[in-house]
Amino acid sequence: MPAASSVRSDAAQARMGGAPRDFTQEDKIMTHVYKAAKLSDLLANYQTFLGDANFLEKDFARYYAVTPATIHAAARRRLHDGHAVMRVTPMPKYADGKPVR
Repeated sequence: MPAASSVRSDAAQARMGGAPRDFTQEDKIMTHVYKAAKLSDLLANYQTFLGDANFLEKDFARYYAVTPATIHAAARRRLHDGHAVMRVTPMPKYADGKPVR
């Protein structure tokens, strides 16, 4: 595995327009491990918060069902009359670490 300083210097070099180093087989394996970990986190969140680890399929179905017409309809429902109402609750002022009321 490349040293962290090597990865940082490659990223800095890429930002400055230089060519980063080639990915090694180890880099590719670590990328796959990272992606698998992210997917397992996502599925665990679905299970924890929705009680269904397979909810990912339902989310994809919702995303694929979006059309320009459905976006337009949602915008008309949410952005009626050309204005929006925003409620702001300011932070309380603090004196001696306690909120002032």
